[in-house]
Amino acid sequence: MFDVFISYRHADADAVRRIAAALRAQRLTVWLDERRIDDFASIQRAIENGLAQSRALLAWYSRAYPESLACQWELTRAFVMAQHEGDVRRRLLVINPHDDNLHIQPIELRDALYLGAAGDDPAALAAAASAIAGQVRGLEGSLGDIAQLERPRWYGAAAGEGSNRFVGRLAEMWAVHSGLWQVEVPLIHSGALRPLVRLTGLGGCGKTLAAETYAIRYGAAYPGGVFWLRAMGHDAVVSLDAAARAAQLHGYLVDIAQSLGVLARGKDVAQLRSEIRSRLNECGAYLWVVDDLPGDIAWSAAQDWFAPGEPGRTLVTTRASGRGWAGSQVELAGLDETAAVALLGHARPPATGAESVAARALARELSYHPLALELAAVGVASQGYAEFHARLARPDRDALDFAAELMTARGDDLPHRDASNLSLSTTLLLSVDALDDLATDLLRLAAQIAAAPIARELACDVLARCPSATALNAADAALARDAAELAIAALLGRSLARADASGAFSVHGLVSRAMRFREGDRERATALHTAAIAALNAALLDDRVFDLRRHHEIADYVQHARAALDQEPASAPALETASAQLLDSLYIYAMEHGDFAAARRAAERLIVHARATLGEEHPHTLSFHGYLGQVKRSQGDLAGSLATHEAVLAARRRLFGETHPDTLTSLSDTALTLYMQGHYARARSMQQQVLEACIELLGMRHADTATAMNNLAITLAALGSEPAVALLQTQAVELRRELLGPGHPETLSAIANLAEVQRLAGLQQAAHEGARQVFDSRAVELAADHPDRVLAINNLAASLYSEGDLAGSRDLFRQVLDRRERDLGERHPLTLATVNNLGAVLIGLGEHGAAAELLAGSLGRCRESLGAQHPETFKAAWHLLMAESRGGDARGRVRELLANDLSPLMQCDPDDLPPDLRSVREALAAFRETGGSLDGD
Repeated sequence: MFDVFISYRHADADAVRRIAAALRAQRLTVWLDERRIDDFASIQRAIENGLAQSRALLAWYSRAYPESLACQWELTRAFVMAQHEGDVRRRLLVINPHDDNLHIQPIELRDALYLGAAGDDPAALAAAASAIAGQVRGLEGSLGDIAQLERPRWYGAAAGEGSNRFVGRLAEMWAVHSGLWQVEVPLIHSGALRPLVRLTGLGGCGKTLAAETYAIRYGAAYPGGVFWLRAMGHDAVVSLDAAARAAQLHGYLVDIAQSLGVLARGKDVAQLRSEIRSRLNECGAYLWVVDDLPGDIAWSAAQDWFAPGEPGRTLVTTRASGRGWAGSQVELAGLDETAAVALLGHARPPATGAESVAARALARELSYHPLALELAAVGVASQGYAEFHARLARPDRDALDFAAELMTARGDDLPHRDASNLSLSTTLLLSVDALDDLATDLLRLAAQIAAAPIARELACDVLARCPSATALNAADAALARDAAELAIAALLGRSLARADASGAFSVHGLVSRAMRFREGDRERATALHTAAIAALNAALLDDRVFDLRRHHEIADYVQHARAALDQEPASAPALETASAQLLDSLYIYAMEHGDFAAARRAAERLIVHARATLGEEHPHTLSFHGYLGQVKRSQGDLAGSLATHEAVLAARRRLFGETHPDTLTSLSDTALTLYMQGHYARARSMQQQVLEACIELLGMRHADTATAMNNLAITLAALGSEPAVALLQTQAVELRRELLGPGHPETLSAIANLAEVQRLAGLQQAAHEGARQVFDSRAVELAADHPDRVLAINNLAASLYSEGDLAGSRDLFRQVLDRRERDLGERHPLTLATVNNLGAVLIGLGEHGAAAELLAGSLGRCRESLGAQHPETFKAAWHLLMAESRGGDARGRVRELLANDLSPLMQCDPDDLPPDLRSVREALAAFRETGGSLDGD
């Protein structure tokens, strides 16, 4: 006999050997199988030769431990044997090498810890070994002496064959076992103390196989046997009414009674249950499995299906949630990613890194659903990961149903599924067939918009707007809401949807997919789509879409809107007017979030629509072209932006006149692009014109006037007009505070601009306070990658630089550079400006080599992307010259930079240059005259 059987993963072998040595030093005999082969024969040999003959099991419970089939079997068998004695923690000991214990299953073992994360420490090892020895020496006999490991007899509709492809579900297996045995240890659990567990979940999630696998693995806990009844609640071939199902139950009970030696002839269900109870009460615990119980069966009607006596533990598989029932519920959701990828690749494991990535993406897209993964495995085996993934996206042919047809043609099947039950869409829609029209409409709606949980208010609004939804067109709004609530409850009760804490509900993605492919009423689906567009417009056509602080209130609606519009053919030139309005809101939302790719798609689609329905020079068409110009500027395509805005400006001048609000918008957009191109004088002229017109037409106290002030102030600041800028920018800040509020994003932008003006004027304390205020606000309100939050970090870095905190400035500029390179690209004007700023900081820190390397790359990109005479190109050249000069000019770049990159600066109009470049121009002029030093900045 052994004192300790060590259960462990081979990856943890080195640490396990150390604890084994410490245990032997305590004069304990240790079973340690160092081969660790996870095949059935090796597992069985270890259990019979080692575990059954050991006093206790010691699990080295690392996070990898649950992934081993051998470890699961060893722990399960030891638990079942120890359970016959009472508290399993007397003989099941755990070493947890991690700081947390959430990976440990079952939860009963989470406090049975003898070693923590400091397991490499010799003193800790010795202490753990001593504690284990003290526990083990107090045990009498071996685990095998407590209970035998004989396989129980199986009765009924399953033989306990299982499947070699059952993966994952460790937590669910233990939850089932704990639920069935909670009457024995009531203090560990909450809930009704009845040995009944409902294994629930969506069709095809593996409930039947999970129940069978549980019965196999934990069979030793049930010496009275395993009894399997199949209720045929959702069978693709056999459809039973109440009478037929009652006859089905009677037949099972007759078979079981006869197997137990009971005379069954002429006895009804109650008599048979009584006879079976009498026979089984003396046989010990037994497992009574009711597979596929109908979702609509009442609690009272279900009683006859449950175990007939107290030693019986009833395990029910059903699609119904049944929250009001006694006992406990274990829901089977998707598999974990590791298990899902293993199931997907069982016939063709990923052979390359790219295939591994594709396998994870495919498993995620299939919601880690077991039947979907089994079918996808067939497609992957024949077509490869990339091709099957592409076929899965086709809207005209369900790749999963084709995989089922392929299996049928080959004569293949799956555990508990014959050829007639392989179709995933058929399996899922069996739960749909029993729904009423309103609940089915909710599934149709989800198939079109469910990219996020659907708020109950939105669902009710959509259904009320759909003409044929007569149940919701009643004048009584309360009755309408009640009808929608009943429909949602029907979906939740059949595991077709899940509700979150807010009350919103989510329909499983595979159910929505099945609805799209199997939709039989296209007219009804179209009516719901139209109603959804109208309802979403009502939700989004307010000021929230313009205020980033309130976007969390409409985020789900935006996802719904994108999904709904994706249902419309992208190639169709014209949208419905309501769809175009919705797309306009999506453009605004995307721009506010800095999602320029999405904004560009929206703008381009709006242009196509407007051209087809309104004409090339309709005001809306021109507005959508203006949208596109804004996106191009934000994406760094300054030449494309300028061309677009100038074309719109010319058309609006001709059509509407010089002072029309639309013309002023185009004038402002054109000026902003000119500013980013470094044409400050032209930008200033246009912005002055816009501001004068706004004051005349709108007055001083208008938001558009404040915006015009802000834009002009930015340009004047670039040109160094400090007194005028300070006054103008202060006015812009005060106006926005008054009109929009102190925390409005546009107010914060004005404060940021004022802080920059103050920085350039040498008012460092005021500048830093303003930059810090904006930084703190943006950090709370915006995502880490939002352009305005990145800009706030940039401005704070500039403030630190001016205050002399070069190290702090360098660290922040590096953060900005990382973000901008990732989100905007290395050739974007803002990215290039950041490189130049960081280069200047590195020069100030004396890191001339690093600065030169950074700036040399930036200079080349500035030339290519911005042109030789853009201010950032000149800055890159000047900073590079300073870095090389101060670093000794080992590469001989200084003369080349002077001759090729900086000489054009001498031809530029000084009045169109920012102050720092005017200083550079003056320094170059002095250098040419005197041939002096380049030490000055």
